[in-house]
Amino acid sequence: MSFMAIRLIAAFLVLAGIAVFAIWGMNLAGGAFANGLFVYRDGNYPILHLAAEFLMAGAALAAGIALWANVRWGRSLALLGAALGVPYLLYLLCLRRA
Repeated sequence: MSFMAIRLIAAFLVLAGIAVFAIWGMNLAGGAFANGLFVYRDGNYPILHLAAEFLMAGAALAAGIALWANVRWGRSLALLGAALGVPYLLYLLCLRRA
């Protein structure tokens, strides 16, 4: 893979990680879960959803920084971050509408 392609992927991962943290930070600051994070609602405990989102965002952010710095484990972590994010994105786009 070319140097420029790796840099573009790294920039995208960093941007995606920051965006997820920012969106959830604004939602939490705005009182998105007024009943609490540990209250069962709509077939889910919100804390589990937030944990998965933060895990994906952290992996994407760390992978982007590692890819940019050309660290060996950056590619594996980028694959993990994408593997966590893509199925959830497909769920939001396709399955949730049904």
